[in-house]
Amino acid sequence: MRSKRFEALDARPVNQDGYVTEWDEVGMIAMDGPNDPKPSLRIENGVVVELDGKPRSEFDMLDTFIATYGINLDNAERAMAMDSTRIAHMMCDINVPRADVIAITTALTPAKLTEVVGKMSVLEMMMAVSKLRARKQPANQCHVTNVNDNPVQIAADAAEAALRGFAEMESTTAVARFAPFNALAIMVGGQSSRPGVLTQCSSEEATELVLGMRGLTAYAETVSVYGTEDVFMDGDDTPWSKAFLASSYASRGVKMRFTSGTGAEVQMGFAEGKSMLYLEARCLAVTKAAGS
Repeated sequence: MRSKRFEALDARPVNQDGYVTEWDEVGMIAMDGPNDPKPSLRIENGVVVELDGKPRSEFDMLDTFIATYGINLDNAERAMAMDSTRIAHMMCDINVPRADVIAITTALTPAKLTEVVGKMSVLEMMMAVSKLRARKQPANQCHVTNVNDNPVQIAADAAEAALRGFAEMESTTAVARFAPFNALAIMVGGQSSRPGVLTQCSSEEATELVLGMRGLTAYAETVSVYGTEDVFMDGDDTPWSKAFLASSYASRGVKMRFTSGTGAEVQMGFAEGKSMLYLEARCLAVTKAAGS
């Protein structure tokens, strides 16, 4: 006999949702997708002529961008020939220097990276990230905003957050034209109590760029990249436009982050039947190729 309490909880709308089963034909699969390409790389006269089973004549713009700028070709043939399990072990092993691992991982194709990560458990992935992510010192980020986009309240909250030790603060806005007010408010509030705090206002990319060029923000967070050509095209973007955007921020000393929402491609119907992990590997390759 079931408890009435559990019957009442199970009847709540929030508990009516179920888990979605894998649907690899549309890319609704986290990893090890049957349609993911097998790792391969062929170089002729310093030019990539085959990337993950696809000849250069069939490259889309992501393939072209990654093959041209995103792979260390000097070390690629040796790295691609290595066993994926061995590379995974090197990424986790504290006795293997970070520099040795970077020399290998920067010379891999997206499919090879996918295969390497597929050999690891979640804890091993976390160990690898801890070793490979270049950070001078740990720091925390907070979010400072309010439902009314009140700049005075944002400034006051930012001042308190700075006193509590947050190194970065992000604001956002419900109404795009309020973005400059929010950006100015969080910057003034943060600097008033502890100078040196980095602040930003998350908005549409063109607006964020204007804020950065005018000195109202210290970093940007929404330079979005995607794992398929169709999603890039849907947003009137290309990998080259993202690289130009990153260069624009760098020219003013503005810190910036590339972002890639895992699963965005399948939600938009443009996953090409590939797994989310493989498409995320393509996003990382595009990010590296853009100079990150």
